[in-house]
Amino acid sequence: MSCPFNEEQLTQLKAFVEFCKGEPQIIHHPKLAFFKEYLASLGVTIPGPTPSAKNFTPSGDTYSNATNNNAEAAAASSGEESSAESDVELDMEGVIDADTVDSSQVMGDETKEVTDEDRDQSDEKRSQAMRAFSEQQYSEAIKLYNEAIELNPQSALLFAKRGQIYLKMNKPNACIKDCTRALELNCDSAAAYKFRGPAASSGEESSAESDVELDMEGVIDADTVDSSQVMGDETKEVTDEDRDQSDEKRSQAMRAFSEQQYSEAIKLYNEAIELNPQSALLFAKRGQIYLKMNKPNACIKDCTRALELNCDSAAAYKFRGRAYRLLGKFEEASHDLCESLKIDYDDQTNEWLSEVKPNAEKLRQHKLSVQRKKEEREHRDKLRRARKAQEARARAARAQAEANARAPPTGAGGFPGAGGFPGAGGFPGAGGFPGAGGGGFPAGLNPQDFSNLLFDQEIMSAFQDPEVAAAFQDVSSNPANFVKYQNNPKIAAVIEKLQAKLGKGGSGGFPGFGGGAPGAGGPKAPTDDDVGLD
Repeated sequence: MSCPFNEEQLTQLKAFVEFCKGEPQIIHHPKLAFFKEYLASLGVTIPGPTPSAKNFTPSGDTYSNATNNNAEAAAASSGEESSAESDVELDMEGVIDADTVDSSQVMGDETKEVTDEDRDQSDEKRSQAMRAFSEQQYSEAIKLYNEAIELNPQSALLFAKRGQIYLKMNKPNACIKDCTRALELNCDSAAAYKFRGPAASSGEESSAESDVELDMEGVIDADTVDSSQVMGDETKEVTDEDRDQSDEKRSQAMRAFSEQQYSEAIKLYNEAIELNPQSALLFAKRGQIYLKMNKPNACIKDCTRALELNCDSAAAYKFRGRAYRLLGKFEEASHDLCESLKIDYDDQTNEWLSEVKPNAEKLRQHKLSVQRKKEEREHRDKLRRARKAQEARARAARAQAEANARAPPTGAGGFPGAGGFPGAGGFPGAGGFPGAGGGGFPAGLNPQDFSNLLFDQEIMSAFQDPEVAAAFQDVSSNPANFVKYQNNPKIAAVIEKLQAKLGKGGSGGFPGFGGGAPGAGGPKAPTDDDVGLD
């Protein structure tokens, strides 16, 4: 089955779904009752309206902003830290209903081969459209821009300018569509960012670029750099004769330029560069002509080559800076023009710099603000992660403490052997301690003391020693074997620890301590206290 929706409708549907994820209470809006019923028919569990939800009125989209915003903020703060957006009190004045993008919005034929005649006619239509726009004849201006786009669908500026008119007509989605197309054609179109920003802010938070209001007067469409642009042979060995002939061509090109014969001047500079491709001045001067011909990208290519040959070429910095300005790249323009002035002060360069400085400073401050917000957001995330990790550790500690409290007072708990200490019954000996008989505990031993012993870290650590574990395993199988370990200080130290923990006056004790050792009274018969403790 093919999808019955076009791309535009799918985009709107995706936007609606994303909005529902962020604002699930919108499902309870009276106008979306049909959608709510559909979800219910699929068995979807729909969350009920909460006290903090917006109170939608049956008549439309009006609701009490101040009260609901405060309630939402309180609800968000009652959980974990609210999202970055929820911390912001927004001035919603001027926000309008979204327009429906008309599928008939003229976007032109992307595959069209645009001729010079098409461009000339398109420029004429654009001029007429700009006059209509200045006279606030927006519908007429849209019509003229449509005709211009049909002639030249590769012009980013046409789409951006038509987007400006849609913005004036309170059609933000149509504006966004045009400006997005402009950015696809020219990702550095400042005009497209400028107009798309306010259009986006009419619905949700604007993009980063939209926060900057720039003066775009004088910005032109980017030219396509011709791959046949003569750059010469970098490896050529230039002779004196080549230099002389190149200088002669340059003189002729300068005369043609002064007579505004730009095409002839370009041709002569091409010949001069072929003769002497090591001359930075030739590239800078040809870049100046491309600038006059409104071909900023070609100018930038020439001036960049000139700076590769001579990094102190004031002319190259000057003309490249101006070319960047025509493309709306104000920060790059400011940099190059400043560099040119450092090398060789020029009144025209200083004037050009004055034009771009305000926009360049706005962009610089904007980037600093974005970077600061990014760092603050990362810091908040870091604190949030640390707090969650701390809470997780606290929960784990509480769970462990509760588990320890619920543990049985007797039983096997982590010592070597089958259920605790070496031996089958817990401590050495199948039925308890050596010398304690078959009842399990030495006489007079409190079972709670034995339980505490199972969780004693000092004793646990001692029994991690293989030698200690093996000794107690040996004694557990035959208490008489204790005599082999009487002179072993490591084993004696462990037994002393056990005696200190458990042998509090009991007569059963450990082997050799208080009547429990072989030869010191032998195993005792089980007492009443021992019954049932094994």
